[in-house]
Amino acid sequence: NLLPKVEILPKAFAHGDLHPLNVIWGEEDIISIIDWEFMGIRPEGYDLANLIGCLGFEHPKYLNGSLIKELISQINIQKLYSSKTMELLPLFILFSRIAWLSTWLYSNDHEMTELEIEYITGLLK
Repeated sequence: NLLPKVEILPKAFAHGDLHPLNVIWGEEDIISIIDWEFMGIRPEGYDLANLIGCLGFEHPKYLNGSLIKELISQINIQKLYSSKTMELLPLFILFSRIAWLSTWLYSNDHEMTELEIEYITGLLK
């Protein structure tokens, strides 16, 4: 059910692999974003879904923590994404994790595959 909905979302430039390890962090702000090999035009919210999904994968408690709540609050205040994108964000996060699962399966990484399946199961609950 998600794919047809994602296809009608506005398109935007995306980093394509935005997660905390691709950010060079300063004391108070972001210095730079690296690893642009997957950049391109994607459905709006692609990077946000991947970022939140990766934060939750590293520390599941972050999904309900102040960092993500403040991030989403600021996005809503500044109207950075359409209401449809924000409505679909939880499903989009799940969708991004399925893409990560395919990466682990393709690379035959059994440990990461098991961790990803456990995480996806948690997201579904």
